[in-house]
Amino acid sequence: DSNFNAYIELQESRLDNEPCVQVIVRPENIQKTQKSFSEHDPITGLYNSQFLNRRLDETITTALTGGHDCHLFYIELNNHQALKSQFGADLCDHAARDLADILKQQLNPVHIKGRISESSYAVIFQDPNPDKAIQVAEGLCKSITEHTCSMAGTQVKLICSIGIATITDTSPDA
Repeated sequence: DSNFNAYIELQESRLDNEPCVQVIVRPENIQKTQKSFSEHDPITGLYNSQFLNRRLDETITTALTGGHDCHLFYIELNNHQALKSQFGADLCDHAARDLADILKQQLNPVHIKGRISESSYAVIFQDPNPDKAIQVAEGLCKSITEHTCSMAGTQVKLICSIGIATITDTSPDA
């Protein structure tokens, strides 16, 4: 029995392979809500793309002085669009949280983990050893593809690719 002012967003989606309408309710004062999420993606809890880009710029600037090499992992969920069209946005959000949990479990907090878009993630891997970066990226890829995402009786596998870029004193800007 309470009232509040809000904005309502409607979008087409799918649930249990059936078309439906997703209703998103946002508070009227969206600036306060946005400020609370100014550094984090609200679905995954990972850093958002704006924060990640700032940290990437800082990391590249630090690397320019020499001796601070590291790596950037770019993670793409290859089957995201197919999952979204077949199972809907809710399952994709659930899969995003699962992927974030894998990143948080397998990577030390010193490595900066972020969500760039619905299907793209990045990690600033703070280790200069390229062999270790490859080994860790391969382990992440294996963990992600072996994980089964389950929601409301639906089970799906995630398919991903991980690219690695070395950040050194010769790296271009972000």
